[in-house]
Amino acid sequence: MKRGSLPLPWGDRGLDWRKSPTQPLGGSVVTVRSAMGIADRFKGDVVPRVRITVVKRVVHMDLLDEHLRRDSFPQGYGPCEIMREGQTFVIDGVLPKKPDDFPCGDAWCDIQRNLASVMYGGNLPWVKQRGTAFASCCDGMRPVSFKIERIDD
Repeated sequence: MKRGSLPLPWGDRGLDWRKSPTQPLGGSVVTVRSAMGIADRFKGDVVPRVRITVVKRVVHMDLLDEHLRRDSFPQGYGPCEIMREGQTFVIDGVLPKKPDDFPCGDAWCDIQRNLASVMYGGNLPWVKQRGTAFASCCDGMRPVSFKIERIDD
């Protein structure tokens, strides 16, 4: 695989390291050349592992009552029917791939930034436990919250 075509953990966002060493991504600047060195950093016996746990499913009934047509989407009244609190998923490998049993592709896309941060050694200063982050899916009326934690063997 050519070095310029290495898939990035957050997906293809049209970044081209040959044109610019830094490009904006999600409100921050990513050094694309550094990101492409991830695979080299984890060659050999060291493989990052991360556990994703569904910690909470929330329903904003006030928003649902005001904006959702109950007759056209009756299953929308209540928490997310796809995820269950307590579900866990373990991700390992240099580039995170959605597990086959992870049921929601949208939620998987939504947690990528925090997943990559934790997987590659990031520690968020506002979270008490090192190697842990929290993310949620983008469903504004029935969001699901995830705990993402690095597994250090």
